[in-house]
Amino acid sequence: MAHLADPTLPVSPPSSFEKHSDVSLPAGTGTWFDFFWDPFLNSTKTNKVLKGTGYGGKDRPALLVLGSGLWYLRHKDEEGGGGGIAGWEGRMEQTLEQIKTSMPVLADEVIFLPGRSRSST
Repeated sequence: MAHLADPTLPVSPPSSFEKHSDVSLPAGTGTWFDFFWDPFLNSTKTNKVLKGTGYGGKDRPALLVLGSGLWYLRHKDEEGGGGGIAGWEGRMEQTLEQIKTSMPVLADEVIFLPGRSRSST
């Protein structure tokens, strides 16, 4: 997505080690793309974002995309995260409640992945 907004931005991390880290990319248009690595959605940074205070003095984002799921299954027995489907469901309920009740509004649009596809019937 960042590369579409500014073709000079990288399309992938420089190394496989850096794919699991936070990245902040300034686009030439003055737009910022901030990526926070938090596969369990339980870090201090994520909690600040979900409270509407985690933007580091920047304006509220136009788009907030959150994703989770696979790491709960891969690391189901890991302390501080995991827990399989039950752990994921519990965290999703907490996260969705935080999004719903957040004041100020977290972003103009919030997308949560994975999402259910809409039925064509």
